[in-house]
Amino acid sequence: MSKECKLHERRALIQRAACELVIAHGFDGFTMADLAEAADMSRRTLFNLLADKTSAVLGPDEPPSGPEIDAFERGGPTGVLYEDLAITVHAAMAELSERQGVSDERRLFERAVASDSKLFGLLLGRVERIVGFVTDMICRREGWPADDLRARALATSLLALTQLAFAELAQRGGETSFGQVLTDVLTAFTDTLPSRG
Repeated sequence: MSKECKLHERRALIQRAACELVIAHGFDGFTMADLAEAADMSRRTLFNLLADKTSAVLGPDEPPSGPEIDAFERGGPTGVLYEDLAITVHAAMAELSERQGVSDERRLFERAVASDSKLFGLLLGRVERIVGFVTDMICRREGWPADDLRARALATSLLALTQLAFAELAQRGGETSFGQVLTDVLTAFTDTLPSRG
């Protein structure tokens, strides 16, 4: 097994233990020492793998990357800005779901987020940071000046739709995956847009 696979496997174990602790005790109801014990590792090993409880539950805080981002910035996949942004978000969510592992682990993560308002807020804060990244990505693609109002408006609307998807996930009680809920929200939104034809 490669070093990267081992790292991914250990972080997945930590995330699973952290989600279980959130569901049982709330985000503020356990310490990193409790998490190290639940993940059957030393605190030192835990801190070598992740910086804090937020990263343990939500994963490392890194900007999105991958081939779908590159394709978007090159003007793909359809050439229509909003459609391409929606496709890119779907692809990024699919990749995130794949990294999170099997559906039981994804459901555990989604239950943890839906069960704790502080964790829900931390996740939304992370999503808000991504808005800046998406704004920059749109500006690069379209050749607009940095922080263009059009790019910020589109990125902010995407944030609002993502927030709605998290709220809808909580309302559905974790019976549907976040990826499916986000698809439903984006579809509902695009159904309201005027037809280009």
